[in-house]
Amino acid sequence: MTHRILICDEQPHVTRLMSLKLSHAGYEVHTAADGEAAWRVMQDWIPDLVITDESLLRLSGQELVARMRQSAVLDRIPVVLLSASEICDITNRARLAQLHVAEQVHKPFSPRQLIEDVQQILELENTNRLESVSA
Repeated sequence: MTHRILICDEQPHVTRLMSLKLSHAGYEVHTAADGEAAWRVMQDWIPDLVITDESLLRLSGQELVARMRQSAVLDRIPVVLLSASEICDITNRARLAQLHVAEQVHKPFSPRQLIEDVQQILELENTNRLESVSA
């Protein structure tokens, strides 16, 4: 089964790079240029993982995740939040934990490391699903 990944970033070169790398790694990838566009994509195409920039003009990354967590269909989808800021204060960490953000990645990032993170997150999700089915 091919995993589906939605990438949301306003910087076209970032989405192109991630899309290319993840596609070559065997993932089915869709992209969106802002949070509103990502939300619209998810109404028709349910991803297995979302990678979104934190600071988007139309519906920030955190606002997108908060909206996902209110949806019965999208609430369990893991999210990787990209951030240009290395400031990780206690309030922000608490907010990310509350939103169940799987990983926070700081820009610039290593595409190889991002793919490894994605693989680990999806493997963990598969393991958790199998455990909940057998329980």
